[in-house]
Amino acid sequence: MPTFLATLAQQLYRQHGNALQNLTVVFPNKRAGVFFQQYLAQAISKPIFSPKIISIETLVQQLSKLQIASHTTLVAQLYATCQQCQPHAETFDRFYAWGAMLLHDFDEIDKYLVPAHQLFANLSDQKALEQPDAFLT
Repeated sequence: MPTFLATLAQQLYRQHGNALQNLTVVFPNKRAGVFFQQYLAQAISKPIFSPKIISIETLVQQLSKLQIASHTTLVAQLYATCQQCQPHAETFDRFYAWGAMLLHDFDEIDKYLVPAHQLFANLSDQKALEQPDAFLT
């Protein structure tokens, strides 16, 4: 049984033929677009121009007047916020690696609508298990 992306590629080719270059296909992420391109290449028997393939994130960026802050800017803002809570706790170069990881985690939480209270409860439970004597009390 063909996958959804394979079926979509075949159907778009049947409906639009050589006019695929006039289409824009939006996927939830870039990975789905890559697989779609592979299925489209399998469905096509002659050279034609591909449709424009973008992620929903790219579409929103194109439609919005707002610009996404650079990764470095975001880490610097996070560092400044952490410094307000704990001044001089750590230098920026030591903070950068785990600050970038924290931003990535927050982004994933936001993208997948993870309930924050459940996530932090799980992290708290996991941290408690890491204490060698915690389960003995």
